[in-house]
Amino acid sequence: MKICFLRGGILSKFTLLAIMLKKLAYFILKYRLSLLFTLVAITVVMGYFGSKVQITFNNPRLLPSTDTASIDYDFFKEKFGQDGTILVVGIKKDELNTLANFQAWAKAGDDLTNLAGIKNVLSVARLSDLTLNDSLGKFEFKPLKGSSPTTQGELEDLWLKINSLKFYEGYVFDRKTNCTSMLVTFYEKDLNTKNRLDIVDNIRTVIDSFSKVTNIEVHYSGLPYIRTIIMRKISHEMIFFLLIALLVTALILIIFFRSMPPMLFSLIVVVMGVITSLGTTVLFGYKLTVLSGLIPPLIIVIGVPNCILILNKYHTEIARGISKMAALHIAIQRSTVSLFFANITTSIGFAVFCATKNQILFEFGLVASISVMATFAFSLILIPIIFSYLPIPNKRQLKHLEGKGLRKSLDKIATITVNNRKGIYITVITLVVVCFIGALKIRAFGFVVDDIPKTDVLITDLKYFEEKFGGVLPFEITIDTKKENGIIKNSGRALYRINRVQKLLAHYPELSRPISLVEIVKFLNQAYKGGEEKDYRMPSVTDLKILADYIKEEKEKQSQIRPFVDSTKRFTRISVQMKDAGSVRVKELTKELKPRIDSIFNYDDEAKQWLPKEEQYNIRITGNSIMFLKVMIS
Repeated sequence: MKICFLRGGILSKFTLLAIMLKKLAYFILKYRLSLLFTLVAITVVMGYFGSKVQITFNNPRLLPSTDTASIDYDFFKEKFGQDGTILVVGIKKDELNTLANFQAWAKAGDDLTNLAGIKNVLSVARLSDLTLNDSLGKFEFKPLKGSSPTTQGELEDLWLKINSLKFYEGYVFDRKTNCTSMLVTFYEKDLNTKNRLDIVDNIRTVIDSFSKVTNIEVHYSGLPYIRTIIMRKISHEMIFFLLIALLVTALILIIFFRSMPPMLFSLIVVVMGVITSLGTTVLFGYKLTVLSGLIPPLIIVIGVPNCILILNKYHTEIARGISKMAALHIAIQRSTVSLFFANITTSIGFAVFCATKNQILFEFGLVASISVMATFAFSLILIPIIFSYLPIPNKRQLKHLEGKGLRKSLDKIATITVNNRKGIYITVITLVVVCFIGALKIRAFGFVVDDIPKTDVLITDLKYFEEKFGGVLPFEITIDTKKENGIIKNSGRALYRINRVQKLLAHYPELSRPISLVEIVKFLNQAYKGGEEKDYRMPSVTDLKILADYIKEEKEKQSQIRPFVDSTKRFTRISVQMKDAGSVRVKELTKELKPRIDSIFNYDDEAKQWLPKEEQYNIRITGNSIMFLKVMIS
């Protein structure tokens, strides 16, 4: 009795499902005109919103806001602003030994300062010198004397002075590598907007003009430039992949069905799904990211099989001699369940990303899951409606149903599957074990410019700056003294320890020469001592007190140190540029550096013990490139 009851229950469920599917088919075909206009209207509305879609110009936030790296980076930006705001242009230093070339370089710098979005331009033709004004008893930053030479002799004298300014060596010029650079700083408000593209284009116009006039080879790099070039490449590739997806699916459809209408209308249906995905993106207030830009090609690839299944079932019923409308009824009824489960599982797979705290993955998962189900609805409704208005397929259009070659291949596979079960089990288990062992050997690593071919000029220019200046990717160290004016208290203990840290960093080939408040203090000491190159060093405790009082009293000079010290003089930074060494090396680097820097700041060498916890400095290693590369190893 129980078995009969269960069978009866199962049969009743299947009967109920069959009735629902029959009603669905009846509804779609009865109200086909209204449904057609409704879906077209929805597509038009979504197309309107989709036309407003924008590409994000921000760096994708790949780590959750609760991650330690995100917290440290947000803290850095709060105290010191956005890092990675400098575009770098490099040339050989010797090229500027002739007056005409130097003047052209100076003119290029002047032209750049007049461009919208440019905050500052620094080059050997635009250096400031720090001098002591004896009559006023104060230091002054003034344009370098003779920085606009009119004769070759004046230029040679200028180069002698430039070479004595060690403050700029390693940033603006490097005597060892015979290289000089122009540092173009962007306003933060333009850095993460569409304006950045125009600014980069305008910079290239000016510098390319300089290169054409002087016949000097120039190199471009810096995070704003790298981000702009990569974003443009990705944008072009998104369009390329979309077109390729359309072309490939069109070829498959035309080969399979041997008829234009199935190919044409199937593509129309999936394009409506693509439009809906773009409209959905805008309606949720999102922008296209590197990840969400993959949704349109995915919708095409996922949506076309829906159309194929419905059309194939429709053609099968027509070949059996059933009338057109009856065949469409059956196609809807027989295809709905299979398509629903295929699409809902795919949709759920994408929706899983919504469970993460990663915003870019959340947006991708939400839009993709909605778009998949929308495309499913378009396929199920529109394909039967469209073909209800078209003529019945002729024999030539039904030839694909014969598929003798395909049928033979499938029969052979079925025979092998049935007759060689033991061998199949062993083969599958072996493959699974091998793949599992291989999966255990996977090591996550990546580079900032992973997606660019090694021969691309972006890579060669990046390597140029890594060789000449040590790199262009931001690597920041923030120091919290935990006390107001803590940087200059205790006879400037923090400054001397920063100097020790900088000597430590010099031993790492992946890092460029650091710049910090210490370098400004050395520059002040050089000026205080009369400007000799040998006096570019940390001053004595007595001299440091004089310089500290000067910094404290002269608000005008405080603007010179503002990039390195907060208003309370509690927080400071050491700014370094690094090579694109890869996520694995960066992880090793930070793991090695953090304890060594902590010991420099928090271990008392004289007392041979750690400072009390309340007196210890809080050290954070962060930066835009650190954030990006940590994603590779998280």
